[in-house]
Amino acid sequence: INIFQYQFLSKIKKKSINKLKGQKNLQVEGQEKIFACGDCANVPELKNGRFAGYQARVLARNIINHDSKDSLREYKPWRPFIRLTIGK
Repeated sequence: INIFQYQFLSKIKKKSINKLKGQKNLQVEGQEKIFACGDCANVPELKNGRFAGYQARVLARNIINHDSKDSLREYKPWRPFIRLTIGK
């Protein structure tokens, strides 16, 4: 990270350490053209590749919709689940 990136990131609203404060459409709060997903976003779900992939699908669609002035989709976090195998 260089000094310009550091200065820019220090101006963006953060919810907690290293998490960008986003809206339900994955747009970073206070930033019209910046979106966040995965580990850097404050989405209330597990931080792993599977959920980041789900977020990325909505984020990609929202970037396209933003450019074409269409409404943005809301990302609905997945509920926690436990995978339990019994037997073989």
